[in-house]
Amino acid sequence: MASIPTPPHTDDNPSDVSSPHIDIHQDLFPDYYGGTASAPSAPKDEFLGNDIDNGSDKDIPGNDVDNGTPVPPGSSGEGLPYAPAHWPNAGDIWTWRVGKRVSASGFFNDRFLSVPESLKKANVPKVFTSKPVLERFIRSNFPDADIDAFFASFVWKIPAIVEPSTKAVTPSATAEEVEDDKKKPTK
Repeated sequence: MASIPTPPHTDDNPSDVSSPHIDIHQDLFPDYYGGTASAPSAPKDEFLGNDIDNGSDKDIPGNDVDNGTPVPPGSSGEGLPYAPAHWPNAGDIWTWRVGKRVSASGFFNDRFLSVPESLKKANVPKVFTSKPVLERFIRSNFPDADIDAFFASFVWKIPAIVEPSTKAVTPSATAEEVEDDKKKPTK
């Protein structure tokens, strides 16, 4: 019968039962294996800002667009910060409007951007509901326009004022009410 080979990590001393992997574990988890515990990092006191991008490029040097004040559902307005002003011509003021639906991140799902009077023509869209459609309009009507500068001039994502629900909380039906409803004949 063939003998079973001895694993390479065992020595001639059978009383030594240490594992060659213990050093790796001690390196990865020093406080668990009796090493010195590292001090937890101190929290930073400075506020680094919100991680939610609202579609503006305010952080770009030289861009002074306001990030916008939250507005209630159904709001509308003219010009900055939610619509371009004086584009493409001086005095052109675009208008904006928001719907009622709000995303989980606190911005309106439905926002509408209307062109100024100077751009209203037959068979040309007058209200835009998405960035891609607006971008196609700008590229087709103003081929030399800087699209990035255009969108950097105003805030696309409009923050919402989220109001608490005013619906009355209805108590759940008791077991007796459920049984009574089951006994009633349906029409």
